[in-house]
Amino acid sequence: MFNRLLNRFGAKFYNSPQEYAASYEATVKNASRAHQTANLIFPIVASTEYQTLLSEPTIISSHVDNSSELSYRQESEYKNKYAVAQVALDHGKEITFKQIFKIKVLPRSAPKFNFKLSDYNHNPSQPPLVSWGGALAHNKYLASDDPDVIALAQKIVGKNSDLKKILILLNEWVIKNLTYGNPISGLYRAQGVRYLFGVEKVPDTFSFDCGGFDTVFISLCQALGIPARIVSGFWAG
Repeated sequence: MFNRLLNRFGAKFYNSPQEYAASYEATVKNASRAHQTANLIFPIVASTEYQTLLSEPTIISSHVDNSSELSYRQESEYKNKYAVAQVALDHGKEITFKQIFKIKVLPRSAPKFNFKLSDYNHNPSQPPLVSWGGALAHNKYLASDDPDVIALAQKIVGKNSDLKKILILLNEWVIKNLTYGNPISGLYRAQGVRYLFGVEKVPDTFSFDCGGFDTVFISLCQALGIPARIVSGFWAG
């Protein structure tokens, strides 16, 4: 509720540069029965348009006597810097690496736009796999070509044509109608969950992990002709 009020009145959490002393760490444990060696890769925090390093990041190890070596490298395509730690651990042993840095972060505001759904009209002579870089292509997980999904998406947004409003309505519907939980390996298939689209009765105890939320939301977007694709990742911290 507090965040919604802030957004409604255009407020920001902060409106001046903020400085932080920050760190993140990773722990590796040898769960096998034999001595093991491995490489542990750390992305190195960098200065960007909205953040400036006040001190160069340093990486420390919890075991100075561990047979590990640290080297700093940079990949060629995007110039991202990273560190590689060579780790050697006996059975049941573990080691922790921590990256420490100071950083200044500038305030950011949400981009302003007034796009309409009609702005996403694509060339009907092009198949969805080609149009918009494949971001309209359905597959075994996304059910954007299912008549029930298309009908539901149209029902949710009604006569709204403002793209931002449409995305908010779709997002709110997903959050309201899906329960978080029941993690699985991989993604849920939106088309297989027929009850979400009014085809079958909703089981009382059924829930989704984040991948289920993704497949349903992206299916609804694509069903309206909005190019969308799933981006998978993890928030560390």
